Amino acid sequence: MVDEIASESWRIFIAIEVPDNVRAAIIGVQENCIKRVGGKSMKWTRPDQFHLTIRFLGSLERTALIEMTIKLRQACAGLKPLDLRCADLGIFPERGRPRVVWVGVRDDDGDDGGNGLERTFRAVATATSGFGQSEPEKNFTGHITLARCKEIDRVTATQVKELVRNFSKRDFGSWQAREVQVLRSELSPQGALHSVLERIPLAAC
Repeated sequence: MVDEIASESWRIFIAIEVPDNVRAAIIGVQENCIKRVGGKSMKWTRPDQFHLTIRFLGSLERTALIEMTIKLRQACAGLKPLDLRCADLGIFPERGRPRVVWVGVRDDDGDDGGNGLERTFRAVATATSGFGQSEPEKNFTGHITLARCKEIDRVTATQVKELVRNFSKRDFGSWQAREVQVLRSELSPQGALHSVLERIPLAAC
């Protein structure tokens, strides 16, 4: 629990967990992409790190983390569970050499008119404003990072864009998200290690 942690600063982000069936579908496409592009210019996300990030806060001290979590829990109490669908591949930026390859996440058709994910982002952004190393982003694109491109050359950039076109209409599955998670990210030689500090329900009925 948050109130049991030590007083040091931790790297914190808020995210929605990806279910195993969706994770498995993404892994299949990722393995295909790795075979075609390779890994010299690409840093492929480990499958255990697949998640839908709502906000990355960066370093937070214990007192601030406790206060932020209280505000986040209050905000989430007024939100509904989310019907989500994972589909399509894309890149950031859309023009020029890609820096990030991602799998899209959007609202599945629902009674809320398809804007539940945006509403959740806005509520989280408001609740966590003033915490972290920067203010929340103004615009939100729901996505799961598949890979980051490192010093990518023109040939590899062309290959990546071709992969995105090939898988642009792929459907990875749907699920209902009933909570957001407060996670700690620990840097290590093997890459970032993530651990769940709090599970906060989207509780409105």
